[in-house]
Amino acid sequence: MQDTHRMYHIFRQSLTIIGMVIIAIHVPLSFITFLIPPDFVKTVYTFSSLFFIPELVYLFRKVKTKEAGNLFQTETSSRTRTKISLTTTVLAIIPFGILLGHHEYDAIRLFNLYSVALIFISITRKSVKHTEKLRLGLFAFWLGLFTHWLACGWLLLNPSLGIDKEIDGYLLSLYWVMQTLATVGYGDIPPQNNAQVLFAMLVIMFGVATYGYILGNIAQIISKLDPAKNYYMNNMERLKAFISQRNLPDELQSRIRGYYEYIYEKKWGMDEMEFVQTLPQGLKQEVSLYLKRSMVSKIPLFDKLPDFLVKELALGLESVIYTPGEYIFCEGEQANEMYFVIKGKLEVLANNGQNILAELADGDYFGEVALVKNSPRNASIRAASYCDLYKLEKMVFETVLSKHPQILEQIKIIAEQRS
Repeated sequence: MQDTHRMYHIFRQSLTIIGMVIIAIHVPLSFITFLIPPDFVKTVYTFSSLFFIPELVYLFRKVKTKEAGNLFQTETSSRTRTKISLTTTVLAIIPFGILLGHHEYDAIRLFNLYSVALIFISITRKSVKHTEKLRLGLFAFWLGLFTHWLACGWLLLNPSLGIDKEIDGYLLSLYWVMQTLATVGYGDIPPQNNAQVLFAMLVIMFGVATYGYILGNIAQIISKLDPAKNYYMNNMERLKAFISQRNLPDELQSRIRGYYEYIYEKKWGMDEMEFVQTLPQGLKQEVSLYLKRSMVSKIPLFDKLPDFLVKELALGLESVIYTPGEYIFCEGEQANEMYFVIKGKLEVLANNGQNILAELADGDYFGEVALVKNSPRNASIRAASYCDLYKLEKMVFETVLSKHPQILEQIKIIAEQRS
């Protein structure tokens, strides 16, 4: 049901956008008497009103039922925008050009670009993952639309360009607009009268504003397309500054650089738990459960646990990363947590790291022996590669297992075997 509702919204919004693109392209052309689109285009334009019927029905029902807008707006502002969208959609449906006998009156229908803008804003806000790409795409869309309008305006003021062949005249006009917007200005098509001079000044001002927007925003948008790389480069700069001040050994520098390269390769770009901690308690639990539940279910010890117990454990797990050669804990230390291997390889060592007793890999867990027996660690654990682990604190371990003694008994049996 939810998928059907979502597909209906996509269908409705797509029709509205397509209908308005047709109108926005055709209306400026209707002012140029010698540049009339082919019959097929005029037919499509005539029936473009049908594209807005689903949107009209949706907005009418929304106003009638006083349905709230979206999560990003207050109820009052949402209702006001809905009413404005309903009005502009009604204007877009009415074929003013046909009713009044002149296609120029269809310019009134362009007010519905307001609804298109709201649809784009809604899509951008909901598509968090692709926000920056959508912003680039929308910038190109609006720039292309305004360029078309300006090209039609220049052709209207300079009809001699389209005397021989209409399409050649439009292309020459589009060429002039693009070179003027780009501040190139070859001067091969100069303005000939005051109206053309004023229009050229308007296009130049619009081009300067566009160029300023590009300089101020596009570079920033592109940098946000890959936050993981941005995070990596920022940390590399911090590492360079730190090295220049503290003169770290080459081996230690290499390990730090390797850690950040590993983080970049995983495309994390940030400490996910640090971000989760900023969320309200309810969202924090849902996100934590989503991030960890699939990992917990891969651990053989927990693969047959009921969902509510998996949830308790998932919320108590803390994500940690260890680099190759780093000790997770050493033999004889006091036990305060147990670990679950999500990804990586580790070595179980004895006699101060002289003997390798076993190797651990994805899905294994360790550290439970000392927790169950309440004794010091009986072995050392060293990372043989970059390792993604989940850490379960002793207090959480005891709280969860006190509610489920059958799991505790299972762990005790395995602990006896390992000890």
